[in-house]
Amino acid sequence: MKTQNSISVFLVDDDNMYLHTLKHYINEKFKSQIKIEAFSSGEECLKKIEQGSGTDMVILDYYLNAESSNAMNGIEVLKKIKQINSEITVIILSAQDKLEIAADSIKYG
Repeated sequence: MKTQNSISVFLVDDDNMYLHTLKHYINEKFKSQIKIEAFSSGEECLKKIEQGSGTDMVILDYYLNAESSNAMNGIEVLKKIKQINSEITVIILSAQDKLEIAADSIKYG
């Protein structure tokens, strides 16, 4: 995944419009410094990580259940990512203002 002087970032959000807008913004802002892959579910992202597809960072939405009510939320995906590779940096995005979500995000890495 890594090319010279670039990092690999996985974006995970179930809102396709937001996902592609964020991907476009990051591509425009950082040009060739970042290689981005986008996923509409945490499960898709985890599958790619489990297959050994290296990434340096995951930008992850907290709520990921637009397509499936049984989808894992961001904290569940975060826990699994850290079990697979604790070195991956994870940033959780959320419109929630609940302190519990922020505390759990920090607690699980």
